[in-house]
Amino acid sequence: MPKPCDARCEFFRCARKVLGRAFGNPHARVAAHGALICRETGEECLGGKCQYATCVRSALLPNGLCGLEYRMERRAVRSLEQEVKKYEEKYGSILERFKSKKLTEDLL
Repeated sequence: MPKPCDARCEFFRCARKVLGRAFGNPHARVAAHGALICRETGEECLGGKCQYATCVRSALLPNGLCGLEYRMERRAVRSLEQEVKKYEEKYGSILERFKSKKLTEDLL
């Protein structure tokens, strides 16, 4: 399951350039308390939920999830036999109609 985009990610950027560190050095990657403040609203950064959130790797999905995590996610792989069976069930009735009209498989 992909995780939500986090403002502490190295690829996260604010399009308005108003992202600031809460306490400590403003150029440090992580603030002392880990809080990133939006200087425009004065609240903690929303991360991927903010309308100005961008990703350097173009991996921010529209729903605020990290696309990099989504790409690396393991997905179920079906075998070739399962795929063939699925398409036979789906298009079997169409094939039967062609056969009933005495069309050869060469025309298909």
